[in-house]
Amino acid sequence: QPVKITFQFVELNSDIAYSVVNHYKLYGDGFIYPLPLYIALTGEAQETGEDIIVSINNNKNLWFFEGDQDGIKERYDFKGAILRAVAQTIGFRTSLANTQTPRYSSTLGYRTKFDNNVLNSNNATLGSFTNSQRAEILAFATGDNVFWKTVAGYKLYAPSTYVGGVSLNYLDSQKN
Repeated sequence: QPVKITFQFVELNSDIAYSVVNHYKLYGDGFIYPLPLYIALTGEAQETGEDIIVSINNNKNLWFFEGDQDGIKERYDFKGAILRAVAQTIGFRTSLANTQTPRYSSTLGYRTKFDNNVLNSNNATLGSFTNSQRAEILAFATGDNVFWKTVAGYKLYAPSTYVGGVSLNYLDSQKN
């Protein structure tokens, strides 16, 4: 079934490029999956409404578009941001909540498969922690050597101060 994605331009806080609303469901393997992937795995009937809603900041001065010559480093790359938003909504993101301190989004501590592919230089994975291990999750999410588990080992953005919804959900553009 096709994935229903709605893109809308709205007024957001001045420094926020976009926000994403999508839904997750618990699958039989104990992991949560974005709704479109869950439906593909189970064959369950499509629920009504959008699977994903991407709200894009309507302040055109925040965005860099192909062909722009001024302010490239001070603005968000529009195409890159849209691609990243879609990738995150189909599961390429951690299950950490968008909160000031890191914890899993689910109160029961359910995680995504992505979490098992986020590892640090000690080979610990994000998925190896329980929701009660907040201090350990914080140390992991603010460590300097956190990678997406691939042959290339892409470094993930892990600033020294945890940023909900951002930490570990982006490639570290300074290191890759």
